[in-house]
Amino acid sequence: MDKQFDTNEAKKFQERNEAFEKDERENQRIATLSIVVESLKKLFLNTDVEVFLVGSITQPYMFYPHSDVDVVVKKFAGDRFDLWTQLETMIRRNVEIIIFENCHFQEHVLKTGYKVL
Repeated sequence: MDKQFDTNEAKKFQERNEAFEKDERENQRIATLSIVVESLKKLFLNTDVEVFLVGSITQPYMFYPHSDVDVVVKKFAGDRFDLWTQLETMIRRNVEIIIFENCHFQEHVLKTGYKVL
């Protein structure tokens, strides 16, 4: 006996699948956030550098497998390239290093950024 295609069942299946994927992405964001915060604290604890996270890593359900991690550093006098390579090695994800003093969205960083240090 051939079973008829059930549009409602297909829709329910798709919705469950999308919800599962959404939850998996959020779990990955939380895990990545933890690794990023731990890594940044290792690098900057006991320094004057202030560190913020902005972008999708700070937004529930907005972080995707291809998302990078946006790190804003304030009072950072080191080599940006060295910091970038260290962080990408530590967290195994693309990183964007933003120098606060050169940033055109400083107010946004201070208001909505996730302050690590």
